[in-house]
Amino acid sequence: MNLIIGAAVTPTAGRWIDRYGNRRAVAVAFAGGIGGVLLTLIPRIPAVIAGLALCCTGVFIAQSAASSFIGKAATRNRALAVGLCGTCYYAGGSAGASLPGFLWHAGGWSACVAMIVAVQALTIGLALGLWSDT
Repeated sequence: MNLIIGAAVTPTAGRWIDRYGNRRAVAVAFAGGIGGVLLTLIPRIPAVIAGLALCCTGVFIAQSAASSFIGKAATRNRALAVGLCGTCYYAGGSAGASLPGFLWHAGGWSACVAMIVAVQALTIGLALGLWSDT
């Protein structure tokens, strides 16, 4: 269900990205994602469901903003830029699928949440600090 919510929100988010910019979209999306993953720390099923939906939606919107930013930022070799972005996306996904296992053994779900918050906060910083408003 969370995947469906994220996929349903993405087209609407595309219009928001066009209006307010890729940098803001990534920042807002991952800020919402951080709030969502923090909600999963509340030991109540409705909070966990809402948190997962919010986090998933944030990831979908941020991925859309990043993909569309590539088309704007790359003035040459766009296919190469998109390919490199896709490679990093899936490499990061692979690391993100295995690293939490180590954290789970070290500190449980709270440690996994801390990693997700740190990665999303770092991504917000990179987008706001390094991306131009193209």
